[in-house]
Amino acid sequence: MYKYWKFSTRILLVVLLLMVSKFNGFTQNFDFVKIKAEQGDANAQLELGCIYALGKGTLKDEKQAFYWCKKSAEQGHVDAQYMLAQSYALGKGTLKDEKQAFYWYQKSAEQGEVKAQFYLSQLFYRGKGTLKDDKKSFFWSQKSAEQGHVDAQYNLAHMYEFGIGVSIDYEQAFYWYQKSAEQDNSAAQCSLALMYCSGVGALENYKKAAYWARKSYENGYEEAKRLWEEFELWKY
Repeated sequence: MYKYWKFSTRILLVVLLLMVSKFNGFTQNFDFVKIKAEQGDANAQLELGCIYALGKGTLKDEKQAFYWCKKSAEQGHVDAQYMLAQSYALGKGTLKDEKQAFYWYQKSAEQGEVKAQFYLSQLFYRGKGTLKDDKKSFFWSQKSAEQGHVDAQYNLAHMYEFGIGVSIDYEQAFYWYQKSAEQDNSAAQCSLALMYCSGVGALENYKKAAYWARKSYENGYEEAKRLWEEFELWKY
């Protein structure tokens, strides 16, 4: 099954913390960053947005976080564009707006931001904020997968397997399931095991199927248990 990422405040928090690491944990004081931001420095504007979002060195203020993130994004800052898209998707500091979320994900994705590319592929697949377009969904899944995004790799494999936005290609499906499985995606591990069981996309190999089915189940993917029992993989 094609894997969706739910837009969540938890994901946005992770993104903010990653931004913190880029700014060396906000070593500069709040007043200095604010002055730089007010002077039009895009990096400082994004940093100030993160400071407000996390409440680091000042009171937490989602509206101010959104304001400064938007200032930075409008200057073309790729990370700010991604964060602004997340803000619109979640309604953090502003009203939820799927079209604006799509717009800013696309801006960020076009600059090579891997997470934005992944989310953009999802919006095209689901027809959220834009018209549904499987070919564009495939295009952006591929862009993100090629940069190593584990869930994009899984989705790309799924699209190759079922011919979504591209012609069916089982060898490519196998290739991308394996890439995702090697990064511990449990759904990809189960799909890879199934391909080894059926000999689709790869030579039939029950020993490898057993290995990946076990990995998938240990990673919490319940469907792997059905596969394990159906093909009696405990024998291998």
